[in-house]
Amino acid sequence: MAPRLFSDLTINVTNFFRDDVTFNLLERNVLPALVNRYKDKLRRIRIWSAGCATGQEPYSIAMLLLELLYRDIIKWDVTIFATDIDTKVLNLAKEGFFTLKEVDGVRSEWLERYFSYENKGFRIKQILRQLVTFAEHNLVKDSPYHDLDMVVCRNVLIYFTNLLQTRVLKNFYKVIKEEGFLLLGRSEALVGETRRLFQLVDSKAKLYKKKDQLEDRKEKETFQKSVYNRTLLYKKRAY
Repeated sequence: MAPRLFSDLTINVTNFFRDDVTFNLLERNVLPALVNRYKDKLRRIRIWSAGCATGQEPYSIAMLLLELLYRDIIKWDVTIFATDIDTKVLNLAKEGFFTLKEVDGVRSEWLERYFSYENKGFRIKQILRQLVTFAEHNLVKDSPYHDLDMVVCRNVLIYFTNLLQTRVLKNFYKVIKEEGFLLLGRSEALVGETRRLFQLVDSKAKLYKKKDQLEDRKEKETFQKSVYNRTLLYKKRAY
Protein backbone atom coordinates (compact mmCIF):
# COMPACT_ATOMS: atom_id res chain seq x y z
CA MET A 1 0.00 0.00 0.00
CA ALA A 2 1.46 3.36 -1.01
CA PRO A 3 2.43 5.69 1.87
CA ARG A 4 0.17 8.49 0.58
CA LEU A 5 -2.83 6.18 0.32
CA PHE A 6 -2.14 4.59 3.69
CA SER A 7 -1.88 8.01 5.33
CA ASP A 8 -5.16 9.06 3.73
CA LEU A 9 -6.94 5.92 4.88
CA THR A 10 -5.73 5.87 8.46
CA ILE A 11 -6.93 8.27 11.10
CA ASN A 12 -4.23 9.18 13.58
CA VAL A 13 -6.50 9.22 16.62
CA THR A 14 -4.65 8.42 19.80
CA ASN A 15 -4.57 9.37 23.45
CA PHE A 16 -2.39 8.76 26.46
CA PHE A 17 -3.33 5.44 28.08
CA ARG A 18 -5.99 4.85 25.48
CA ASP A 19 -8.16 1.91 26.53
CA ASP A 20 -8.18 1.35 30.30
CA VAL A 21 -8.47 -2.43 30.01
CA THR A 22 -5.32 -2.68 27.94
CA PHE A 23 -3.15 -0.33 29.98
CA ASN A 24 -4.32 -1.79 33.29
CA LEU A 25 -3.19 -5.18 32.00
CA LEU A 26 0.19 -3.76 30.95
CA GLU A 27 0.66 -1.97 34.27
CA ARG A 28 -0.38 -4.84 36.56
CA ASN A 29 0.71 -7.95 34.67
CA VAL A 30 2.74 -7.69 31.49
CA LEU A 31 5.41 -5.12 32.34
CA PRO A 32 5.99 -6.48 35.89
CA ALA A 33 6.42 -9.94 34.33
CA LEU A 34 9.12 -8.60 31.99
CA VAL A 35 10.91 -6.83 34.83
CA ASN A 36 10.84 -9.98 36.98
CA ARG A 37 12.14 -12.01 34.04
CA TYR A 38 15.25 -9.87 33.61
CA LYS A 39 15.89 -8.27 37.01
CA ASP A 40 18.59 -10.77 38.02
CA LYS A 41 20.41 -11.02 34.70
CA LEU A 42 20.06 -9.11 31.43
CA ARG A 43 18.15 -6.06 32.69
CA ARG A 44 17.18 -5.12 29.15
CA ILE A 45 13.68 -4.55 27.81
CA ARG A 46 12.90 -3.87 24.15
CA ILE A 47 9.39 -2.95 23.03
CA TRP A 48 8.14 -1.93 19.60
CA SER A 49 5.14 0.38 19.22
CA ALA A 50 4.23 -0.05 15.54
CA GLY A 51 1.94 2.62 14.15
CA CYS A 52 2.63 5.01 17.02
CA ALA A 53 1.02 8.11 15.41
CA THR A 54 1.80 11.20 17.52
CA GLY A 55 3.53 9.20 20.23
CA GLN A 56 1.05 8.94 23.09
CA GLU A 57 1.16 5.13 23.09
CA PRO A 58 4.94 4.68 23.44
CA TYR A 59 5.16 7.56 25.91
CA SER A 60 2.41 5.91 27.98
CA ILE A 61 4.31 2.62 28.05
CA ALA A 62 7.49 4.48 29.00
CA MET A 63 5.71 6.12 31.95
CA LEU A 64 4.55 2.72 33.20
CA LEU A 65 8.10 1.37 33.03
CA LEU A 66 9.52 4.42 34.80
CA GLU A 67 6.98 4.03 37.58
CA LEU A 68 7.77 0.34 37.85
CA LEU A 69 11.56 0.69 37.88
CA TYR A 70 11.75 4.08 39.64
CA ARG A 71 15.36 4.87 40.62
CA ASP A 72 16.58 1.54 39.25
CA ILE A 73 15.89 2.79 35.71
CA ILE A 74 19.57 3.85 35.46
CA LYS A 75 20.56 0.19 35.90
CA TRP A 76 18.36 -0.94 33.01
CA ASP A 77 18.66 -0.77 29.24
CA VAL A 78 15.12 0.15 28.18
CA THR A 79 14.26 0.96 24.57
CA ILE A 80 10.84 1.57 23.12
CA PHE A 81 10.98 1.68 19.33
CA ALA A 82 8.13 3.85 18.03
CA THR A 83 7.43 3.79 14.31
CA ASP A 84 4.92 5.10 11.82
CA ILE A 85 4.70 5.45 8.05
CA ASP A 86 3.49 9.07 8.34
CA THR A 87 6.43 11.46 8.72
CA LYS A 88 4.17 14.36 9.72
CA VAL A 89 2.81 12.65 12.81
CA LEU A 90 6.28 11.28 13.61
CA ASN A 91 7.68 14.81 13.72
CA LEU A 92 4.94 15.77 16.15
CA ALA A 93 5.74 12.72 18.26
CA LYS A 94 9.44 13.58 18.36
CA GLU A 95 8.61 17.14 19.39
CA GLY A 96 6.78 15.79 22.41
CA PHE A 97 4.49 18.80 22.91
CA PHE A 98 0.84 18.28 23.80
CA THR A 99 -2.10 20.55 24.54
CA LEU A 100 -4.09 20.43 27.77
CA LYS A 101 -6.78 18.43 25.98
CA GLU A 102 -4.24 15.95 24.61
CA VAL A 103 -2.79 15.11 28.04
CA ASP A 104 -6.21 14.25 29.38
CA GLY A 105 -5.91 10.76 30.81
CA VAL A 106 -2.46 11.29 32.30
CA ARG A 107 -2.55 11.05 36.09
CA SER A 108 -1.91 14.42 37.74
CA GLU A 109 1.20 13.23 39.59
CA TRP A 110 2.62 11.79 36.37
CA LEU A 111 1.85 14.99 34.50
CA GLU A 112 3.96 16.86 37.03
CA ARG A 113 6.72 14.24 37.04
CA TYR A 114 7.14 13.65 33.30
CA PHE A 115 5.97 16.89 31.64
CA SER A 116 6.96 20.54 31.72
CA TYR A 117 4.33 23.25 31.40
CA GLU A 118 5.15 25.38 28.36
CA ASN A 119 3.19 27.81 26.15
CA LYS A 120 -0.21 26.71 27.49
CA GLY A 121 0.69 23.09 26.86
CA PHE A 122 2.92 20.30 28.13
CA ARG A 123 6.28 19.05 26.85
CA ILE A 124 7.73 15.60 27.53
CA LYS A 125 10.71 15.72 29.92
CA GLN A 126 14.02 14.18 28.93
CA ILE A 127 13.74 11.35 31.47
CA LEU A 128 10.75 10.09 29.48
CA ARG A 129 11.87 11.12 26.01
CA GLN A 130 15.15 9.23 26.21
CA LEU A 131 13.39 5.87 26.48
CA VAL A 132 11.61 6.26 23.12
CA THR A 133 13.30 6.03 19.72
CA PHE A 134 11.17 7.26 16.80
CA ALA A 135 11.65 6.19 13.19
CA GLU A 136 9.75 6.05 9.91
CA HIS A 137 8.86 2.47 9.07
CA ASN A 138 6.68 0.60 6.60
CA LEU A 139 5.38 -2.61 8.18
CA VAL A 140 4.93 -4.28 4.79
CA LYS A 141 8.19 -3.33 3.08
CA ASP A 142 10.78 -2.57 5.76
CA SER A 143 12.73 -5.04 7.88
CA PRO A 144 11.32 -5.32 11.41
CA TYR A 145 13.22 -4.74 14.62
CA HIS A 146 14.53 -7.84 16.39
CA ASP A 147 15.03 -9.42 19.79
CA LEU A 148 11.83 -7.88 21.16
CA ASP A 149 10.01 -8.55 24.43
CA MET A 150 6.75 -7.11 23.16
CA VAL A 151 5.25 -5.76 19.96
CA VAL A 152 2.34 -3.34 20.28
CA CYS A 153 0.46 -2.89 17.01
CA ARG A 154 -3.03 -1.58 17.68
CA ASN A 155 -5.55 -0.54 15.06
CA VAL A 156 -3.13 -0.79 12.15
CA LEU A 157 -3.72 -4.26 10.72
CA ILE A 158 -7.42 -3.51 10.17
CA TYR A 159 -6.34 -1.48 7.12
CA PHE A 160 -4.50 -4.47 5.59
CA THR A 161 -5.77 -7.39 3.53
CA ASN A 162 -5.63 -10.83 5.15
CA LEU A 163 -2.56 -11.63 3.07
CA LEU A 164 -0.68 -8.57 4.31
CA GLN A 165 -1.85 -9.16 7.88
CA THR A 166 -0.44 -12.68 7.71
CA ARG A 167 2.89 -11.42 6.39
CA VAL A 168 3.21 -8.77 9.12
CA LEU A 169 2.14 -11.13 11.91
CA LYS A 170 4.68 -13.73 10.75
CA ASN A 171 7.36 -11.05 10.88
CA PHE A 172 6.30 -10.18 14.41
CA TYR A 173 6.58 -13.84 15.38
CA LYS A 174 10.13 -14.01 14.05
CA VAL A 175 11.36 -11.00 16.04
CA ILE A 176 9.57 -11.52 19.36
CA LYS A 177 11.55 -13.45 21.97
CA GLU A 178 10.34 -16.74 23.38
CA GLU A 179 7.39 -16.03 25.69
CA GLY A 180 7.32 -12.45 24.46
CA PHE A 181 4.05 -10.60 23.94
CA LEU A 182 2.00 -9.31 21.04
CA LEU A 183 -0.68 -6.69 21.67
CA LEU A 184 -3.25 -5.94 18.96
CA GLY A 185 -6.19 -3.56 18.77
CA ARG A 186 -9.51 -4.51 20.36
CA SER A 187 -11.10 -4.93 16.90
CA GLU A 188 -8.23 -7.02 15.54
CA ALA A 189 -7.31 -10.71 15.76
CA LEU A 190 -4.86 -13.26 14.42
CA VAL A 191 -5.64 -14.52 10.93
CA GLY A 192 -5.08 -17.80 9.10
CA GLU A 193 -2.02 -19.81 10.00
CA THR A 194 -0.76 -17.14 12.42
CA ARG A 195 -3.32 -18.39 14.95
CA ARG A 196 -1.02 -21.28 15.80
CA LEU A 197 1.98 -19.01 16.38
CA PHE A 198 0.62 -17.20 19.44
CA GLN A 199 -1.30 -18.17 22.55
CA LEU A 200 -4.17 -15.94 23.65
CA VAL A 201 -3.53 -14.38 27.06
CA ASP A 202 -6.41 -11.92 27.33
CA SER A 203 -9.28 -11.93 24.84
CA LYS A 204 -10.61 -8.51 25.83
CA ALA A 205 -7.29 -6.70 25.49
CA LYS A 206 -6.20 -8.87 22.52
CA LEU A 207 -2.95 -9.78 24.23
CA TYR A 208 -1.03 -12.81 22.94
CA LYS A 209 2.11 -14.66 23.96
CA LYS A 210 4.51 -16.20 21.48
CA LYS A 211 4.49 -19.99 21.46
CA ASP A 212 7.87 -21.64 21.62
CA GLN A 213 9.01 -23.62 18.60
CA LEU A 214 8.85 -26.96 20.41
CA GLU A 215 5.21 -26.40 21.33
CA ASP A 216 4.47 -25.36 17.75
CA ARG A 217 6.13 -28.53 16.41
CA LYS A 218 4.09 -30.68 18.80
CA GLU A 219 0.87 -29.05 17.60
CA LYS A 220 1.86 -29.66 13.98
CA GLU A 221 2.69 -33.30 14.70
CA THR A 222 -0.61 -33.79 16.54
CA PHE A 223 -2.49 -32.26 13.63
CA GLN A 224 -0.62 -34.36 11.06
CA LYS A 225 -1.31 -37.55 13.04
CA SER A 226 -4.95 -36.63 13.27
CA VAL A 227 -5.15 -36.11 9.50
CA TYR A 228 -3.28 -39.39 8.91
CA ASN A 229 -5.61 -41.35 11.23
CA ARG A 230 -8.71 -39.86 9.64
CA THR A 231 -7.34 -40.76 6.19
CA LEU A 232 -6.73 -44.38 7.25
CA LEU A 233 -10.22 -44.60 8.74
CA TYR A 234 -11.73 -43.22 5.53
CA LYS A 235 -9.79 -45.72 3.42
CA LYS A 236 -10.91 -48.63 5.62
CA ARG A 237 -14.52 -47.57 5.38
CA ALA A 238 -14.21 -47.10 1.62
CA TYR A 239 -12.64 -50.54 1.27
